[in-house]
Amino acid sequence: MADALLPLPDFLDEELFMQLITMSDGGDTSFLAECAVMFEEAFASTLPKLRASLADARCKDATAEAHFLGSTAGTMGCMQLLKLCRLVEAKSLANEIAPARAAFAEAEAHYAVVVAWLRSKALLS
Repeated sequence: MADALLPLPDFLDEELFMQLITMSDGGDTSFLAECAVMFEEAFASTLPKLRASLADARCKDATAEAHFLGSTAGTMGCMQLLKLCRLVEAKSLANEIAPARAAFAEAEAHYAVVVAWLRSKALLS
């Protein structure tokens, strides 16, 4: 089953992602699928909060929410998404709301790409 995921897209850290695959019992991708569901749920609940925090220029809230999303992305090996979330975090921390909003738009678009790939590989429904 893991072979069906290969080759991995450039936005995934191959070493980290392959570790998630090997952590599944019996050589299937059940653990990876569980991680993908938790990843999607975390983003689905936090993206709207981050969007609202940025819209209202609540930089402290935006910093924390972006940090959480970056950590979540990193756990899945989504390094480009991690970098974008860290950029939102840094710009929010510096009270640079316009650049934070721009980085958020990029992060949100990249998240959609990641989810589409996870769905195409039947890791998400």
